[in-house]
This record gives sequence, C-alpha cells and structure tokens, in this order.
Amino acid sequence: MFDCDFSWIQDTFELTVETGDDCAVFCHKTNGNRLLIQRDEYYTSDDKKETFTEYTVCFSTQHRHFQDLKDALEYACDIFSDKILAVEFYDRDGRDRFGGDIKAGDGRSPAELMRKFGYTGQYLKGGRCVIHSWSGGSDGEIILT
Repeated sequence: MFDCDFSWIQDTFELTVETGDDCAVFCHKTNGNRLLIQRDEYYTSDDKKETFTEYTVCFSTQHRHFQDLKDALEYACDIFSDKILAVEFYDRDGRDRFGGDIKAGDGRSPAELMRKFGYTGQYLKGGRCVIHSWSGGSDGEIILT
C-alpha cells in the first residue's frame, strides 16, 4: 500500500483519495479532476542491490518528477490550491507539441507564454495553448497569433 496518511489533504482540500500499491489518486469532489502520484523504484546498480525511488505527479496533460515524497505532495497541494496550473501547447494542426506548468499569477499573453517556455512566435503561430486548473476556475484557451 502507498505508505502515507492523506487524511490531512482530504480535510484541507475536500477531495477523495484512492490508494494502491504504488500510487495515490486524488479526485476533485465536484468537477471530476484527478491527480495521480505514482511511486517507482529503479535499480542504480547492475547487481540490483541499490535502488532509488521517484515520485511522479500527474495532473491534466502534465507530469513532474520528484525524488522526495514531501516535495511531490507540496507540488500537489499547490495544484489543489490553484497556485500551479497545467499548460499544453498545440500547433495549428491540433498536434500536441509540449507543455509544462505556470504559476497562477504568471502572464498569459501569447508573448509571455512563448518567452517563458522558450519558443518563438513562428513555431507556434496559429496554434493554441490550453490551461487547466484543479478547481476549473482558471481554465482557458489562448489562440497563439
């Protein structure tokens, strides 16, 4: 079983949690949003005696890796409180190109988003950027002109 007491997260953010052997799934009570924390162990030596653990937080179209569960939970809590938003970029043909996350207070103009992610306007011109928040209150779509 995923070895962590998530009751404080359930009480703080009013969500449900389902745990498995190596994962925990957090569900928003009203809008159906889900966040997954996956725990994976990897061998660091050929003799398979040494391992390290990695935690992956997945929300919407994005994921982020952490070596410490505390850091993964802190990031998840920032998503639950809408401090961190998932961002995905699509080209003019609708193909998924790349994504990441932004802070809730970051600028959302096409120029600011492209500068933050290091892409020129020509690369994304005519595409779109989709933003997802845990609550749904900051969701949006931006056409990249």
